[in-house]
Amino acid sequence: MTRTLRLLCMAALAATLAACATPGPYAAASRPGGAGYSELRIENDRYRVSYRGAPGQEAASNFVLYRAAELAVNNGYDWFIVDQRNIEANRASGPRVSVGVGGGSYGRHTSVGIGTSVGIPIGGGGRSADASLEARFGRGPRPADANAYDARQILQSLRPPGR
Repeated sequence: MTRTLRLLCMAALAATLAACATPGPYAAASRPGGAGYSELRIENDRYRVSYRGAPGQEAASNFVLYRAAELAVNNGYDWFIVDQRNIEANRASGPRVSVGVGGGSYGRHTSVGIGTSVGIPIGGGGRSADASLEARFGRGPRPADANAYDARQILQSLRPPGR
């Protein structure tokens, strides 16, 4: 029975470590419509940039601006102008399922326990936000427009944690 207990504990530890290895909030979407950033090139100098599942409206706004700045610099542009902007707050909903494994031994007795729980949010729950913008990119001096951003300055000032 001790061998079974060890295997169960190692499996629980592996699952815990795998959960810790998930990427930080600023990352590319792993699938269409998934959490993270995505972009669509509309014209040679125009993109639609989106971010889904940011931890709040301010983070969502910063993440799409940061991604637009990355696109500008990566494509040889100096600045971008935001033509359209949209931010939506989301409320997390739906049940959450948890599984736990434990065990112990006392003298010649060994025990293993497995437990499950289901949590249903009542009230607030967690919040996330989605943001999108449409931007035009350009080279040279930044235009005198309130919606114009210097791409390199945005990369410095809005750098997400872990970048």
